[in-house]
Amino acid sequence: MYGYIGDKNINLPLLYGLSISLSGLSLMFYPMFTSFSVLAVISGVFGFFISANYVLSTLILVEFLGMDKLTNAYGLTMLIQGIANMIGPPVAGLLYDTSGSYNNTFYFSSMFIILAGFMLTTVPITKFLKRHLVSHGMSPDKRRRGSPEDIADHDMTRVQFLPKNIEISV
Repeated sequence: MYGYIGDKNINLPLLYGLSISLSGLSLMFYPMFTSFSVLAVISGVFGFFISANYVLSTLILVEFLGMDKLTNAYGLTMLIQGIANMIGPPVAGLLYDTSGSYNNTFYFSSMFIILAGFMLTTVPITKFLKRHLVSHGMSPDKRRRGSPEDIADHDMTRVQFLPKNIEISV
């Protein structure tokens, strides 16, 4: 479903962020129910929304960084996810050992997933605010450097960490 939606002309970072937030929200409901049928529905909802992570991540990386940087960006993304996957289970075990219940592990993990989803929506929301401000008479030359409108205008495909004229010798 997300592959089909991702091919349409929609705001992918906003869709991705909202989907990740909704997956975190569904995760919050696990400790509240014990019925198999309810847990199966919650699992289906979680699986649907978290699938945006696997389907849309490469499309978003290409949108922000370009096709030529996809392999490095995707590798770095997988490294960070791997580190999180190594740290997460021991932290969940510590939460269980501290509280004596698995409920806190679900609440904390859902809270961080929702936060990650909201962080992903900042760029689309900032771009919307920019369009809204411009349409209400605030011209681009009145913007302050570093304002949300200025940041939303930044072209991520031209980001360079080192100037091209710097040579590094060992």
